[in-house]
Amino acid sequence: MANKSKVLTFGSACKGSVGGSSMLIMSESLKAEYTWHEPTETGLVGTAKPQNLGRQVVKKDVKGQVGVQPSYVHLNTIMEKCFNEASSNTFTPHTAVTSTDIDIVLDRSVDVYTYESCWVSNVTIDSRENEPVLVTLDLLGQDETNEGEVSDLTLTDRVLNSDLTVAINSNTYFPMSAKWMFDYRPTERFHQSTTRSTVGHGIPECKVELEMDMNSDNWADLFALAGTDTALSNVILTWTDGDAAFAFTMASMTVISASRTPDTSGVDAVTGTVELKAWSSDGSTDLFSAVYTPA
Repeated sequence: MANKSKVLTFGSACKGSVGGSSMLIMSESLKAEYTWHEPTETGLVGTAKPQNLGRQVVKKDVKGQVGVQPSYVHLNTIMEKCFNEASSNTFTPHTAVTSTDIDIVLDRSVDVYTYESCWVSNVTIDSRENEPVLVTLDLLGQDETNEGEVSDLTLTDRVLNSDLTVAINSNTYFPMSAKWMFDYRPTERFHQSTTRSTVGHGIPECKVELEMDMNSDNWADLFALAGTDTALSNVILTWTDGDAAFAFTMASMTVISASRTPDTSGVDAVTGTVELKAWSSDGSTDLFSAVYTPA
């Protein structure tokens, strides 16, 4: 048998497919974890030796994360798979359980694995200074099979942090990094199956974290609002590159917390993080809407 171990000596990213679109996967932890019913290791009555009476799989739990540094087109594909397309290129949260239509295929060089019918638990868009944007999907799958194929990958320009503008109450803010997070907070059921059979959405949560210099006016403005239940209207995160753009709008947010223990590492200016949370004041307004403008 050929020794394949050398194939994986270098590199960490892999080629993959998200919902049928080939993408460069920067990080991944998707796998099946098995729960076994362990037999007794004690001997039967009248015997002096331990006996294995058989092991059985009672649960096959497929879950994990996939991280992608997308282009604008790839980000649009991801949004199509994660959220409700209310109208062309406009996305809002699902209000009911989504159909399990996201298949993830990972080409790990030696083997290719397919993770079928994945539900999206939560989505994080992490935009850091001088880096491409990283989109991380937390997934709950149904099955893992050692098969699949990923079509040829064409690398395109990624969404960058330098493309980002942040507006709050029509004022421009200048964070060093920004993180947008949406969590369906699902409830999962296995029913009469060893694999996951249904996932129901709970009360969703949408948050934004902004890291900024603590000596800035932006920081002082938001820090003063922490704990005051002051509504921030139209918190908008927009990534733009030429004609292509993605804008995330949260109609109503409040400052949940502002870190009082600043990051003083290194020689850079002291920074702090402000956390904002989205609310639906009337119970029917979407926590966010995202609009994609193609190039």
